[in-house]
Amino acid sequence: MIEFRPLHNTIGAEVIGLDLRNPIDSSTQSILKDAWLEHLVLLFRDQELTEKQQVDFARNFGTPKKADTRRVDDLPEQDPAIVLIGNIHNGNAPNGKLDWHSDSTWYEKPNRATMLYAVEVPSSGGNTLFQNMYLAYDEVGDYRREDGTHIGPVFLEYLDGRMGVNSYQRRIDPEPITANHPVFMEHEETGRKVIYVNRLHTKDITGPNICGPCYVHWLCEYIEQREHYQHVWRPNDLIVWDNRCTQHARTDFDPSENRLLKRVGIQ
Repeated sequence: MIEFRPLHNTIGAEVIGLDLRNPIDSSTQSILKDAWLEHLVLLFRDQELTEKQQVDFARNFGTPKKADTRRVDDLPEQDPAIVLIGNIHNGNAPNGKLDWHSDSTWYEKPNRATMLYAVEVPSSGGNTLFQNMYLAYDEVGDYRREDGTHIGPVFLEYLDGRMGVNSYQRRIDPEPITANHPVFMEHEETGRKVIYVNRLHTKDITGPNICGPCYVHWLCEYIEQREHYQHVWRPNDLIVWDNRCTQHARTDFDPSENRLLKRVGIQ
């Protein structure tokens, strides 16, 4: 019997009662999909998975995306959908804090979901923060800046229908990759609106009579002050989140300690 235990009052649930090494039947898949759309973030603890098992499980949420670059690590198993996130084995995003963002928003078709599996984690730090962007949109009209300015209604009046300019340049890219997405985007499955602007990738907002970078900053300021769930990783934790209606960030950690997670992007 599967149980769902809330992780936070705004987002997330721990799934209890599943061994992800085993195939998921259609009934369980449907239950998980509904729970994922409801809670946005699902956590599975104590899962000892091979890379193939992780990728097979990812298929319950969509199509695993082949990594953009060939891996150069020395691990014995190298599934083409797995990207290493860490400061060992030539992992990506090795050290330090990461600002709030949604993955791959610089693409015309960002990943619909992301899955992370913890292999090694530091003794403290390197935590992942998650935030519910449905609630961020629902409550944006009430937002007042620290100086008392009631800027929320201005967001709704000036930004509805406008596009955010999302851009990013990785080490493998000769120039930044850029894509435009609605500032207030409608989730394709639930029909609910989210704020789809993030600190790491959104550089501007299009349209006349607007200081786009100013509104990006103010929106991100609002997002970053909101309540969120902070996940403290344990080895063999697996988390899958809906990349369309969440943002996540990472806290700093001691770079002398190992941190390694395996990521699958899901389309």
